[in-house]
Amino acid sequence: MGLRGGTVKHKMFGKGKILECASNRVTILFGGKTKKKFLYPSAFGRFLEIEDKSFLKQIEEDKNVFAQEKAKEKQLIIERRAQMRTTQAKLRASSSRGARKAPDRSNVAFKCNYCDGGKNTKAVGFKGLCSDEMINYNVSKAKNLWCSSPESQCYKYWQGDITRQELDAIYNDGGLICYESQMLKSWRAYAGIIQSGRNKGKSIRMSSVRPHSLALLTTRLPNVKDDERFIFAVFLVDENTGSNWDEGYVEAGPKYRMVLSPDEARQLKFWDYSYNPKKPTRNVFGSGLHRYLTDEQAAQVLKAIYEIKQSTGEEKKAKDFLDFYCKIKGINAANIHLPNRANE
Repeated sequence: MGLRGGTVKHKMFGKGKILECASNRVTILFGGKTKKKFLYPSAFGRFLEIEDKSFLKQIEEDKNVFAQEKAKEKQLIIERRAQMRTTQAKLRASSSRGARKAPDRSNVAFKCNYCDGGKNTKAVGFKGLCSDEMINYNVSKAKNLWCSSPESQCYKYWQGDITRQELDAIYNDGGLICYESQMLKSWRAYAGIIQSGRNKGKSIRMSSVRPHSLALLTTRLPNVKDDERFIFAVFLVDENTGSNWDEGYVEAGPKYRMVLSPDEARQLKFWDYSYNPKKPTRNVFGSGLHRYLTDEQAAQVLKAIYEIKQSTGEEKKAKDFLDFYCKIKGINAANIHLPNRANE
C-alpha cells in the first residue's frame, strides 16, 4: 500500500500525515504529535478523506479486494456449516437405529460476562457494545479474561490505542469484539478455550450436548457476588447442529428461544436450579464457562419462566416452549418437582 506520506482530513482530529499503512491498519500523525490508527481501507470515505485524489483509485481497488475476501470467508463458513449439518444428520440417524438415549445431563448453562450493550426494558443487554463504564469495569476491576487481554479491542480502547469511533466501526463491520456483545443477535454460545496443557488454545468441546438440549445464558451484575447470578435467556440447541465441533459452540434453533426482561431475569436465580449437593452453600461457577444440567433441572427452569411470563403477552410462547421440551424428553409437565434450592 503506497499511501505513506499522503495527507488526510478527519472530522475530529483535523489534518494528518500517513506514517504507515500495513496489515490492514493505517497510522496517521495529527498535528505533528498525535498518532492514531484506523482500519484500512474501510476508514477511508467514512472517517478519513485523502487530499491527493490520485490515491482514490488504489483505495477503491483495495476495498474491492477486501470485500471479495470477506465474501470468500462467508462462503467457506456456509459450506462448512452445510457439511456439519450433513454429519449431524448421519449421527442422528445412526443414534435412532441403535435406540440410544441421550445422557440425562445433556443441558448446558453458560457463564457470561455482563454486557450492557442494547440494554432496555425487554432485555438486560448482550446485543451491542458495552458502555464506556462497563468496559472500564470488565477490564480494570473484574479483569475478565478476554476483556483484559491485549488482543481485545475493548482493551485497546481502554488503553487509548483506538477511539470509541474506531471500536464502534469494528463492531459494525462485523469484527470480533466479544461473544457477549453478539449473543442475542447470533444466538450462539461458546464453551471457551483450554487454558493450559497440550491442547492449550483449542476450543472446549461439549460432548454431552445434543440437538434439543436446553441452553441457559447466565450472568451477574457488576459488583455483586456469584450468589446473585441469574438466567437472562434460554434456547433449544438447533436440531440441525451439535456441539461436538472444533469451534466448541452451540446455536439456537429458529423457534424455541426466549429473552427475559431485567425484572424477570432477577427472579430467575441460577443457583436455585444448579448446585453442588456436597457443598450446597457454595454458589460459585468456577473458572469454566459452562456446566451441565439434568433434564429435570432444565424443565424446572422452563416451568419457572412460564410462571414469570404469565400475563405478559409471552405466556403462550413460554407454555409452548415448556410443553415441547417435556414432550421430547418424556417428562410429565404437570408433575415437575420443585428445584433443590441451595439455601433451603
